[in-house]
Amino acid sequence: MRTAGWLKTQKAGLFLYIAGVALLLVYALGFLTNVYLFYAYGDNTLADFYRVMQQMNNILLWGAMSSCIFTVVLFALELHVHAAGVITLVIVLLVSALTAGFTVVVFSELIRIKAWYTGLDFSSLDRYIERGTITYTFSTITYDTGIVLCVVFFTTALFLAGIVIRNAVTVVEEAGNTGETPYETI
Repeated sequence: MRTAGWLKTQKAGLFLYIAGVALLLVYALGFLTNVYLFYAYGDNTLADFYRVMQQMNNILLWGAMSSCIFTVVLFALELHVHAAGVITLVIVLLVSALTAGFTVVVFSELIRIKAWYTGLDFSSLDRYIERGTITYTFSTITYDTGIVLCVVFFTTALFLAGIVIRNAVTVVEEAGNTGETPYETI
């Protein structure tokens, strides 16, 4: 069967998606590191920025937890072992579409938040930094990392969908050549 090699690729695609989920979860958990200083020590503008960052963190955590549930469902459907049946194919396409939509929204929000961050006035933190009460370094690495992560996660979701579609089509083609029923519904 031609699908044997493609199943290995499907398994690799699934594990790449899981790696993307794990990275998203770690990123979401560390997203607000040091930004609490804006709320605790900054002026109202920095506190407002912190509140928006908290909302973004909620979106990231929601997406990460949903993606964790998606991976459990994909494993329960044994996507790491078999080519997708009709129901599994629909679920994989739905998961990939939701992941793609999520990453596009997060990507655009991170770009917006990064632009806002670069325009902030941090002078209200200066007196605390000078006294040694806090340490803060201006850096956009949090946003840049998130933007790169969105691109990677988007790509892994599309790769997984593409390879699952390829395997499902191959199974149907091979069954058509032998006159057999392609596979179960799931």
